Amino acid sequence: MTNDIWEPTFQNALSTTPKLLNGATTHIAGWYLHNPSNATAYVQFFDALTTSAVTLGSTTPTLSFGIPAGSSANLNNTSIVFNSGVVVAATTTATGSSAPSTALECNFWYK
Repeated sequence: MTNDIWEPTFQNALSTTPKLLNGATTHIAGWYLHNPSNATAYVQFFDALTTSAVTLGSTTPTLSFGIPAGSSANLNNTSIVFNSGVVVAATTTATGSSAPSTALECNFWYK
């Protein structure tokens, strides 16, 4: 990408329906992830061009982060590169397909 503008996106109610953040080479600059549920939930990141390229529980995530119950996680000023695009979902295990009891609230910024 040629500009220096970071695009924000809010993914309210992130759960087992994969969400496309961007369908092109993407540099993730940061995130704020909040897990309001009563159990650990995992945010899975996939290097994928479309949501149809991801089957939770079968497609191996590029990254997966556990967020403890009632907690939040922040990351800023980084550049994690996804070559195809970025698809995200939230589950009860690092590579699983079961939905957390309460969906996560997530903010991402990327270019």
